[in-house]
Amino acid sequence: MDNEQNQEQNSSEPKEAFHTTTSTKIVSHYNGWLVSDEFYKRSLAVVGHYLAGAFMIGFAFWVLAAVVMVLSNLL
Repeated sequence: MDNEQNQEQNSSEPKEAFHTTTSTKIVSHYNGWLVSDEFYKRSLAVVGHYLAGAFMIGFAFWVLAAVVMVLSNLL
């Protein structure tokens, strides 16, 4: 019964954005820049945005090349 009450209390508490109890326990023995999984989440976001930007630039050049080919055939 006590476990059920504890679970209800824990589920009603707000969770923090990046930190969880288990992740901070896992990496708490590291020092310096590797303090929590916040570093991993931010670096994954940076890599994702970089890849998305590279994809969009490549797509823009592909469309530009297609337009140039169509226009060169018309002339």
